[in-house]
Amino acid sequence: MIIHSLEWKDNKLYLLDQTRLPGTYVYLEYSDYLKVADAIKNLVVRGAPAIGIAAAYGMLLAYQNLSRDCQDIATIEKRFLYAADTMKMARPTAVNLFWAVDEMIKVFKNTTLENIYEIERQDKEICSRIADQGADIFKGKKHLKILTHCNAGALATAGIGTALGVITRLHQHGQLSCVYVDETRPLLQGARLTAAELVSSQIPVRLISDS
Repeated sequence: MIIHSLEWKDNKLYLLDQTRLPGTYVYLEYSDYLKVADAIKNLVVRGAPAIGIAAAYGMLLAYQNLSRDCQDIATIEKRFLYAADTMKMARPTAVNLFWAVDEMIKVFKNTTLENIYEIERQDKEICSRIADQGADIFKGKKHLKILTHCNAGALATAGIGTALGVITRLHQHGQLSCVYVDETRPLLQGARLTAAELVSSQIPVRLISDS
């Protein structure tokens, strides 16, 4: 079973709280863009693609709330752009976040926000292509042992993952013997997140110390 980092349902955003993994799996509900920004800032959601998609959905929430509470187009635009600046400040170094928010600004000015679903769809497709092409490198090889660092799986994206997506695909092809996961200090994304993903997908995994 692939763990999903986020979900959009009934006009609300649900984020898997990654700060509580692997001990607790709980999805937090968001209907306010400010709380989405806080979630990005506090690592509830992490990983460049997932952060970007969460930010885009946060901007969709901002638009929904503004259009419900205000009828003046100029005021809505002013407040929407303020929301965009607020969202960017949640993680000033996150390239995907800035790109996604800027995309939503473009879409806003074109009077429709349906493009957010396309951003998520594209990320899923990119992840799948990375998995296929990465797995092709190991074509014909069996009993592979692979070492991973940090987390580049489904928790960091909207899809199967990037580097960890390759590992998932190799497992699906029956080519893996074991995946070695380092702790990834100081935040332990490897020990807490990557290991949890692999266990959830029933992929053979061994956790190793960084010391």
